[in-house]
Amino acid sequence: MDIMDIDANNPNLRRRLPSTETLSKENVQMILEWISKCKTHHLKCRLPPSSSQQWLPTRLLDVGSDNGPEPQLPRVVETRGIPHAGLRYAALSHMWGDVEVAPPLRTMQHNYHSVREAIRFERLPRNFIDAIHTCRSLGIQYIWIDSLCIIQDSMPDWEEEAGAMDRVYKNAELMITA
Repeated sequence: MDIMDIDANNPNLRRRLPSTETLSKENVQMILEWISKCKTHHLKCRLPPSSSQQWLPTRLLDVGSDNGPEPQLPRVVETRGIPHAGLRYAALSHMWGDVEVAPPLRTMQHNYHSVREAIRFERLPRNFIDAIHTCRSLGIQYIWIDSLCIIQDSMPDWEEEAGAMDRVYKNAELMITA
């Protein structure tokens, strides 16, 4: 059986993205169609209907925006301060790599205030930046990244938040792996 791809006449059988530019308009449109089809046709992919009782992680990264005269930088937000109804978020599953050689930016007790204000892109690893741009392109305002959304040097916070990771992934609109 031949594997159909971008050359296929039937777009439903395409296995490759239409453009080599990762976040091109065509690719983003196809990704959004995939998400819609998944939520429509896969019972396990359907999230519960939006309600004020929707579960959210304690913290999310607001990805900010490229739009407007001054682009908004990403920042960590506490979800108890934002409306839950209809809120969608992505989650990033990633390898930390060698934290002794090149640790990713982490939320710690001493920098908690600053990561809630803004996070400059030069402080972020490439996979975080790519995930942020992906969310922006797909119209998803928030992403959960473990090293930023869990206070890494607070054992009570780490135990509570790490214990809820199954719910983080289960309730995410989209999983990004890097």
